[in-house]
Amino acid sequence: PSKRVKEEAKLQQKLIDAYTKYIEMGVDGFRIDTVKNISRVMFNRHFIPAFRKAGGDNFFMFGEVATRVN
Repeated sequence: PSKRVKEEAKLQQKLIDAYTKYIEMGVDGFRIDTVKNISRVMFNRHFIPAFRKAGGDNFFMFGEVATRVN
């Protein structure tokens, strides 16, 4: 893989590790305000499974996206 891909993987893991610590401290859900800025594929393949693994089936996540069409 390219250097950029390796760096992105490291960043993804650092984010997963940081948010997992919150889950381990008792946080039971995330409101993801930046969901519109995150690739849906990336979020679905990497972040959701990691947070579910850490928080269990009852862990709650949601985000909002407003789309305007002219």
